[in-house]
Amino acid sequence: MHSLPKSLFKFFWYFYKKQPIAFTTFFLAPCLLILEAVVIPYGLKMMVDVFTNAGDDRSHVFQQLSSALWV
Repeated sequence: MHSLPKSLFKFFWYFYKKQPIAFTTFFLAPCLLILEAVVIPYGLKMMVDVFTNAGDDRSHVFQQLSSALWV
């Protein structure tokens, strides 16, 4: 029987080699969820700012909203 590695990096690498896609997904998914939790409210903030600062001239609203819509 094969003994498990003693150092942290070797221990991680030992199991990572067996399931690289699963380990990569499990490490990237929380990062993407945190990014999504920050980006969506920021995009909505940008949209609200465009509408509240537009005043009477709304001819350039779509140009200003384009960056918020991309977010």
